[in-house]
Amino acid sequence: MLNFTDYIIGQGVDLGDRTLALPLGVSADGRTFYGMDSAGSGFVVTVSPVPEPATYALIAAGLGLLTLRRRVFRCAAIKQ
Repeated sequence: MLNFTDYIIGQGVDLGDRTLALPLGVSADGRTFYGMDSAGSGFVVTVSPVPEPATYALIAAGLGLLTLRRRVFRCAAIKQ
């Protein structure tokens, strides 16, 4: 079983010198966590999804194909 601190760190959250001791709740969408840290202070952590590099590559490839298609149609229109 994965502990809460390791899970939060795995989501890309930098905790600094804090240790999460008592998670109390999670939002319905699973992106906001709240609870207590080891010093007794409350915390709220919000995790924002970051696209994977493959997503960026797919977007770049799509934009490249759209640009190529536009050039082909522009050249065809000029020849007519």
